[in-house]
Amino acid sequence: MDERTPERAPRWLVWGGSGAAGVAGLVWGYGFGAQLAGPLLGVVTALNCAVICALLAGAALERLPLGRHGRR
Repeated sequence: MDERTPERAPRWLVWGGSGAAGVAGLVWGYGFGAQLAGPLLGVVTALNCAVICALLAGAALERLPLGRHGRR
């Protein structure tokens, strides 16, 4: 890797953060959907929110520079 290019986030961090965001989206989405129109829509909304949250968190964490900047 080039000296000026910082290392990216490790794969386990991206997967872990994406999974945690997916679980948070699942819980929040179910509460929102169930309040809106009952348990069936709660499940549908929970699945949609979990996927969207996991994808967004994974994309954000992949771009996070975590390496040492002064490395030679």
